[in-house]
Amino acid sequence: MKITHITTHLVRIPARPIAPMPAGMATPTHDYVTLELGTDQGLRGIGFSSCGDVLSAALKAAGGDILAGVIAGRAVYDGRVHPRDAQALLDS
Repeated sequence: MKITHITTHLVRIPARPIAPMPAGMATPTHDYVTLELGTDQGLRGIGFSSCGDVLSAALKAAGGDILAGVIAGRAVYDGRVHPRDAQALLDS
């Protein structure tokens, strides 16, 4: 069984303001990134994470673009990362 696709989504859930919001100010949100892995046998795995509103877009990019290049096509249970793949993560 091999990983065939990785999809990420940025989910913004409106937060309840602590105090009244000034006019024109954006409503605060709680940001989460979801990650879906798919296999060649039709199995899917879904996970989510949050690292704060400021870094969520970077987390989404890392999960979707960088991670996909490293693990797509690998066996599901293969936890090893080849050194050149690890270096590619650092270089990007």
